[in-house]
Amino acid sequence: FEDYGEESAAPRIAAEIVRRRQNSTPVETTEDLEDCVVKATGMTRNSGGRNSSTRIFQALRIAVNDELRHVETMLNDVL
Repeated sequence: FEDYGEESAAPRIAAEIVRRRQNSTPVETTEDLEDCVVKATGMTRNSGGRNSSTRIFQALRIAVNDELRHVETMLNDVL
């Protein structure tokens, strides 16, 4: 979350996800993840703009799609 989403609250958000999972409440939906972000950061739900939820979803997308490797490959091919 810190590296790919540049999220300053990354440790608190990760801790909230872990806390939730330890209480047998899995994070299975985007709404579940946003609830963790809201609880960890104190922001309002769906506050619009580039907020912590946006950065967390960005970080997950970059990691899941291995986007940085694809960019590196493309840059090497172009050069």
